[in-house]
Amino acid sequence: MHISIEVLKTLLSYDPDTGQFTWKVRRSRTEAGSIAATKATNGYLLVMINKKYLSLHRIAFLYMGYESPPDCVDHINGDITDNRWANLRPATATENARNQKLHSTNSSGLPGVAWDRRGRWRAYGGQHSRYIYLGRFDSLLDAAAARKSFERRNGYHANHGRSAIPVVNAHDLVSMEIA
Repeated sequence: MHISIEVLKTLLSYDPDTGQFTWKVRRSRTEAGSIAATKATNGYLLVMINKKYLSLHRIAFLYMGYESPPDCVDHINGDITDNRWANLRPATATENARNQKLHSTNSSGLPGVAWDRRGRWRAYGGQHSRYIYLGRFDSLLDAAAARKSFERRNGYHANHGRSAIPVVNAHDLVSMEIA
């Protein structure tokens, strides 16, 4: 990132409680005091300074006193437009990947659990860019337990695999096993 903290603080104001950036100065057709954010096609919020787009979640680290932003910035709650300071953390690529939402193509409702063509539930995980087979199980509950155990042993974030719409909860899971 090629912007000094002095220039940044001259142009923008950051509220760590709301995560909002506002312009301190008038810029072309933009009034001072207006929100400084453009949503990119990937969903992240950006701002253009010196003809370059800069990610607001990375700028927050500069604004809060870091000499340079970390290689990866993780949005703890998974909302990439939520740039509140309490929602941002420096992370490695692995830590960031271990705090992902449930993938849109997931049909089981649980990360690392899939229905197998052989008529069983398959549990799997990833570690050091490798696929880790955790086993095949007759019940979704057993496959989920194997995957959750794997996540705990390997430092996955508690939010990993969350979904915007709860697909299954523990009570429903037990009820499905009884039926």
